[in-house]
Amino acid sequence: MERLGIDIGTNSVKMVVLNEEKVAKKYRYTHHGRLLAAIEKGLRKLDLKGEIGVCVTGANAQIMADHIHGMQRIEYIPAVVEGVRYSVPDAGSIIDIGGQDSKYISLKNGEVADFQMNKICAAGTGSFVEE
Repeated sequence: MERLGIDIGTNSVKMVVLNEEKVAKKYRYTHHGRLLAAIEKGLRKLDLKGEIGVCVTGANAQIMADHIHGMQRIEYIPAVVEGVRYSVPDAGSIIDIGGQDSKYISLKNGEVADFQMNKICAAGTGSFVEE
């Protein structure tokens, strides 16, 4: 069974498909809050077949979870940690710079040891780095 993870952030949508044979990923800007259009375009580009398990996370995840039957919503930090465990099993730190906030996650033996996040919205955080 393929597994699809969707991170619906404030500025972009990230999708990752995992199965025994491949890892496929798509990154789409939401273009002025057009979440569904970004997700639809990304899904069309992914080669999904058969039964698919779907999890959604991110700042706008609840919007999708409310509209799609059977979609599981998971909290953002555990999702990020799981993704890092998959791709970089011995990572000790994660720095996540998003559209509204930044997070630092310290890992010990693959588990969250410490976590820090800016306290107020810093809209444009990711845009600043992107420029």
